[in-house]
Amino acid sequence: MPHVREQIRDGFAVRLAGLATTGSRVMKGRVRPLEIGFLPTLFIFTRHEVSKPISVGFPRTLRRTVGVHVEGRVQQAAVAGVDAAEVCDDLLEAIAAEVEAAVASDVGFGHLVKDSVLTSTIKDVEASGDRHEGGIRLSYDVVYLTKENAPGVAV
Repeated sequence: MPHVREQIRDGFAVRLAGLATTGSRVMKGRVRPLEIGFLPTLFIFTRHEVSKPISVGFPRTLRRTVGVHVEGRVQQAAVAGVDAAEVCDDLLEAIAAEVEAAVASDVGFGHLVKDSVLTSTIKDVEASGDRHEGGIRLSYDVVYLTKENAPGVAV
């Protein structure tokens, strides 16, 4: 059975597939090459986790908090009469609104986790040649429990 972290990442991917702005362009993992002219895309990845025992004896129950990051990426070609930076900004805000609503619809991910909360949002838009590119990263702290000898089973 996969680690609960992987199950959580998969849960985010399933929940976020089919949003209006990004559609099925949802990728698990952080590093993917994107071609010029790509459509709005989501990346889902984990980076860090903090664990703490909350019981004594073996096997102990661990309270784990994993950082799950949802990164939206957009691109807009420079076109006469269109403010490409504003288009990117607006798309990134739409992505954030859709992701936040989708995650908040079930913060327990069907009893897989105890809680998930948005902890930060970082947005960036930059010009690169004849196009503008931007990204928005929504970071969530996701709390779940496992026995220390069964990291693939949430308790």
